[in-house]
Amino acid sequence: MRRYHESALQSLSAFLPGENGGDGPAVASVDERRVSPFDGTVSPERGVSSLPNRSQRLGITTRLIRPLGQRRCMATRELESKVFGWDVEFTYSETWIGYALFGLRLIMGWTLFYAGITKVVDPEWSVRGFLLYGIPDGNPLTGLWTAMGNDWAWLLTPLNQLGLTLVGLALILGLFVRFSAFWGATMMLFYWMASYPFDNALLIDYHMVYVFLLFGLGAFGAGRILGLDARIEQLDIVEQYPQLRLFLG
Repeated sequence: MRRYHESALQSLSAFLPGENGGDGPAVASVDERRVSPFDGTVSPERGVSSLPNRSQRLGITTRLIRPLGQRRCMATRELESKVFGWDVEFTYSETWIGYALFGLRLIMGWTLFYAGITKVVDPEWSVRGFLLYGIPDGNPLTGLWTAMGNDWAWLLTPLNQLGLTLVGLALILGLFVRFSAFWGATMMLFYWMASYPFDNALLIDYHMVYVFLLFGLGAFGAGRILGLDARIEQLDIVEQYPQLRLFLG
């Protein structure tokens, strides 16, 4: 595999001016790869490992556009995909998308962690109070919330306390981000249903915003950006069982 990479680089250098005697035209270098949003790897057209046939089925293509002579941090990437059957094509900065995802992960993580840890350190906090007395009038599931508050508060209270705390901490550390984002989004969906109807919103409140933020963090695999998932994915067990990447990133 290393020889393949070296051979490919030597072939490419023949077309680049000033490198290994190449005298080709000064055009921007382009690197096309098919990327899997499940694990962030790319298909082996350029000698990079990926899960077999997954990105091919998804049909997502990115094209790296880097003007010659500029550093890698200046690169932009062009994404081609389909959304609800519509062709989508746009370019974005690799540098700024990294900062954006890292910032969103930290902010979302701190929001959930703080909401959870304040409940953990409060010995009097219980989900029962909200389920019995905090559900808005007109909520179509009032009967369900009342039953849960009466019969399941002993279980739901620690689940809320620890769930928010651990999901938030995992996002901050970049640890099992996809797994954590899934459960965080699930909790936000329950909060959204229990908070309806909303005083200052129509159908969409901040809980639903959190749902899609968590979905985006999981889809991009944001745990690999200055997170522990980047190191975990290098372990031998992940190489042996690539399905584990569904929980990482």
